[in-house]
Amino acid sequence: MLHNKIHRYQNLFSGNILDIGARSKPYRNLFTEVAQYVGTNTCRHHQINHLRPDEDTTDVWIGDGTALPFQNATFDGVVFKSSL
Repeated sequence: MLHNKIHRYQNLFSGNILDIGARSKPYRNLFTEVAQYVGTNTCRHHQINHLRPDEDTTDVWIGDGTALPFQNATFDGVVFKSSL
């Protein structure tokens, strides 16, 4: 169902997209018109899933999502699903 909703609105996304709590970035391929898709995860995600470095698709590690290491206006859209 979420894939259908993203597909419906994907044309509204362009430029740079930030995915907070991206896990393995399962929605990346749905955003075909974006310049950059950046996935963030917490260290806890890495530990829980016992990921090896070569299995990890994380672009940027974050503590808890309350303080992100990016300049203002770096991203044009945000994907935030199941991260609470």
